[in-house]
Parts: sequence; C-alpha cells; structure tokens
Amino acid sequence: MGVVIPKRGVPNPNTVQIACSGLSRSTTCVTDAEPRNKWPQVKTVRATWARIIGAAHRFKLPGRKPHGVPQIYQDGQRSSIDDIPNEILEKILLQTDLQGIGRCRQACKRLNELVGNSTLIQYFLELAINGLVDGPPGGLSVGERLQALRDRRKAWDTMQPTARKVIVSEYRRTAVLITQNHLILIPQPDPSELLATTQPPSPHQGVMTQIASLHRGIPDKTYAFGPLVAEGFIVKAQWDFGEDLLVIIQMKQASMIWLASIYSLRILSFATQSSHPKAIKDTITLDDIRALGMPSCRLRGSQVSFDYIGLELTTRDDERESRFLLVYNWKTGEFILCVKHAASFAFAFATEKYLLVGSIEDPSIDSATLSVLDLSLIQKQATRENHPITLHLTSVKVEEVVCQLQLPNPARADMIRFDLSRRSWRAPNMQVPFHMADDDRLLLISISKNGRGVTILAPLSTILQCIQQAEDEPRKRWFEWPEWGITGTHVLNMAPVSEFSPCGMRILVEGRRGKKQLKSVRSLTVRKHIADIRSGRNPSKHVHFSTQSVWSNSSKRTSRPSIITRLPACYTTIPPQLLEHPTKPKEFTRTQVTLGDDCIIIVFLETNTGGRPRRREYHILSF
Repeated sequence: MGVVIPKRGVPNPNTVQIACSGLSRSTTCVTDAEPRNKWPQVKTVRATWARIIGAAHRFKLPGRKPHGVPQIYQDGQRSSIDDIPNEILEKILLQTDLQGIGRCRQACKRLNELVGNSTLIQYFLELAINGLVDGPPGGLSVGERLQALRDRRKAWDTMQPTARKVIVSEYRRTAVLITQNHLILIPQPDPSELLATTQPPSPHQGVMTQIASLHRGIPDKTYAFGPLVAEGFIVKAQWDFGEDLLVIIQMKQASMIWLASIYSLRILSFATQSSHPKAIKDTITLDDIRALGMPSCRLRGSQVSFDYIGLELTTRDDERESRFLLVYNWKTGEFILCVKHAASFAFAFATEKYLLVGSIEDPSIDSATLSVLDLSLIQKQATRENHPITLHLTSVKVEEVVCQLQLPNPARADMIRFDLSRRSWRAPNMQVPFHMADDDRLLLISISKNGRGVTILAPLSTILQCIQQAEDEPRKRWFEWPEWGITGTHVLNMAPVSEFSPCGMRILVEGRRGKKQLKSVRSLTVRKHIADIRSGRNPSKHVHFSTQSVWSNSSKRTSRPSIITRLPACYTTIPPQLLEHPTKPKEFTRTQVTLGDDCIIIVFLETNTGGRPRRREYHILSF
C-alpha cells in the first residue's frame, strides 16, 4: 500500500491516492480530502479503504464519477463507491473492527451517515462499548436489542435500578456466594457451637436466587436446594453452570488443634446433587493428598475452572506456616501440579490453558513476579511421569514457564492476592439477547502489608497479549513492568477489602469522603464517555473519567517513587442514599456491598434485636 501520483497535471496535495497491494489486478482508491492540517487522520483510513475496495471488486460497478467521493479503478474503468448499495456497504463495515468503522466515518459524508443510521452497526458498536456479545437468534429484533442495551447503560450511568428484591436470613452465619448471575446462601453453624460438642451439626437447605435483569430478559427465580452433605457443614462452595459442576469443601469435625479438623472436597452435579457423572472420583480427602508424599496439611480454599480444581493448602513446620497449591483434573482424576512457596503467593486460572501464579520472593526488594504456566504441557508431563510436577517458586527459571511479568512492590509488602472476574453465565433455554464477553475480564492484583500497599487492575487481554508475544518470540519470556504495566494497567492507592471483587471490567472501590465508586477500565467505555462530552451531549453527573492513575507512597519516611499508569478509567459515584436501608436506616447497618453482572447486592445486619438472633437482609438492586 502506498501513495500514487495522479496521472494528470501537477500532483494535488489535497488528493490522496491509495494503491492496494495483494489484489490480482491493479486497483487504486482516490479520495478528495480536505487539507492535511485539517484532516490529520487521512493516512489512518488507508487500511480500511483497502478492505472496502477489495470487497467491492466482487461486484460490477459501472457508473459515473460523483464529486468528492472515493473512486475505484479497475482495468482502466472508473466506478464510484456510491454505486455500491447500502446493504453491501453495511456488510463490509461489519467485517472490520471498531477502529476501522470510526475511520470510515471520517472518510466521507455517505459512510458517516450510513454508520449513524444503520441499526445493525449501532447495535454491534453498543455491544462493544458494554463488553457484551450477541445472543442467540429469536426473541427481540435488532432495534429492540439496541434500545435494551442503551437503557441498560443509562440505568448504570444514572444509578437508577429497575428493581429491588430483599432476601431475609435469620441464621447467625451464612456463606454467601455470587457466581454467574446467582446469589447463593448456605447456612453455617457458629464455630463456638462446633467446638462445644463432638456431634456434627445437622445440615440445612440452601437458597439460590437467579438475579433478574429487565434489559436482558432474565426472570427472577428463587428455589431451595440440598442439604448437600449428610453430616457436617459446608465451608466453601463453587459453581460452574456450564459444566453442571458443584465443588464443596466440607468440614465434618471442628477442633482447636490446628490440623485436627476433618475436611474433604466433593465434586457433585448440581442438577442431581449427587456425584458428577464425568468425575473419576467424587470425593478428595486429606489422606489422598498425603498419599502423594505431602506433609500433614489443612485445606484453606479452592478455585474451579473448566477441567481443573486448584486446592490451596497450608502446613506448619516449627511454628512456621507454609503454603502450596495442588492442581487436580477432575475429569481424569489426576493431580498434575504442585506449587510450593514458603512466603505468600496467589493463583488464578486465566483460561482453560493458562494458570497465573503471583509470588513475592523477597519482601526487601520493590518487585514481585507473575508467572504464566501452560497447563496442557504440565498435564502431558504429569501423565507421562505418573506424578504431579513440583514447582518451587523461589527457584523457578524463566525457561520453565510460558513467560514472567514483573510486578511493582513499592511498599515492600509481604502479601499478594489475586482476584479474577468470574466467567460469564449464559442462560440455557432462554432467549437472552446479549451476554457478557468471555474475554472481558479483569485481574485484581493486591500487594499489601498491614493494610497498605498497591492494587493493580490488569485486564486479562493485557496479560494474554504478553503470552502471545512470548509464544511468537520464544526468547522473549521476561517482561519488565514498564514494558506492559504503564500502558496496560490501572493502579489504585489502596489495598481493597474482600468485598471489592471485580465483575467483568468493573470493580467497586472506596472513593473520596468514603463514597463508593464503580470503576471501569474498559477502554471503549471511556472513549464513548469522552466522545459524548466533546460532542456536547449531557452525560450523567455521576460518571467521570481519568486518563491516568497514580500510586503515591503515603509514608514520608521513605523516598520511593510514585507509580503512574496510563490506562484510562471511568468511575461512577454511587449515591449514598442508594446504599442505605430504604425503610429502617437506624435499625440496620450496612456490612457488605458486592457487584454482579446486572446488579449491586447490599448486605444489611440488624443492630438492636433485644436478645433474639439478628437478621440479615440481602438487597438486590437490578439494573
């Protein structure tokens, strides 16, 4: 592709001719543009015009030469882009990316009007802005889907929920799980009651609520399930509706002695609430782990992703606690990986293939490490050796991983934590017009010490780009922080508490004067908000944006430099009255705020009960 001098007369500086290579015949596109100082984007439209010209070659375009529109030359004949019907141009534009569509709008008046008046193009632009993908055919028309998308975005921007549902629980302790557009409540006994008796507590039924969404057409459903265990109680539960998978950590006996509590992990089918038909083994006990040569340990938690279950365990040696990770393939019944580290580390399943592991090798230095492991290669090696692969993070080499990314640790912290957005849920047998995109996820990296530290918001796409570059260039396996973090992440000057879990590309943070803010690092959302401001539209007063983020050391004793990143973000301030109890603000206090795909969930705890058990209320605000 290059600039071609016109055949007639002196070259016109206001005329750009583009020769498109890669075609079977010589083809040239001419655009009568404004002076270059008024239209600096003229060079950026060349690639997009090449796509349009290549697609237009499939049609015979006899015609004249209208003034001021691109011209197509083929075999010495000249045709106009105006001779292509709008329906064909619309299909061509739908095959390009969003940047290409934006460039075409700047090329000529006709394409600008075509993009602005096309309901289908506007619908796909709105999907990208909201981080959504198109749903199954049927149900709503394209125009109705577009209106539903805009109404949904307006509800979030103006903080006006479409519905409020209240769920009341009178149990003292309840395990709360928000996963894939569902709120799940599992009653738990009080720990003091468990230690006071040797008899296992009687299990209770749980309650699952499918969170309604007016704009996505998801109805409200509430139903009871279980009890899932015959004895004991559930410490933690995780669902994967795509696999009909339910993984629970069960405690059969509690004890003050550190290793005396009896735990087990069960793999069930939620539909039947019995053993999963694809699982080789439905129960994993600590004896199974000791059979691998592991020391006596305690099961702390688990993560579920596709075929793998990550088990987080701890052990003590001379009053020192060590942690390690076991990765189990529940479909093959194999332990494939054991990650050991004496200090703090964190992990998250990025995709079905890649495992992310973060570690702090030495708290006295100002950096940490994010390592990417290929589970498919580890699976093959573990099957060949008939034993899980052992990896020590303190001595891991760059050649043993896909790649490694440097993380900043300016506070010299000793704790690291990962929190990755949940995978989207696609309702079966429902005509949901649009769904959350699978790659529209956010990784929260918190590096802290005594409540102080830095929090990094890294889009999963940023990390996957580094992985792709490492696979394309095998010698490039180490990425310094300036290479990927400055332009690809957003930093927060805080260490968020457990309620600040990301959902999609958004996260709840604490703003100025204690106000809750909904922060989004989706670049298209920020660009849309900036475009609305520049075009004179009136965006919501609750929505603001920032083009960079700064972490500064709050301690004056140290001279460590600040961290500045340039990933833009939009943040929406949640009105304080929305987070208060609507009828009894003096009798209930807010204990937790959690973000869902289409909702905000607020947990209230009753303050004065007069001796009776305190009630918990779960307020679901749907948008």
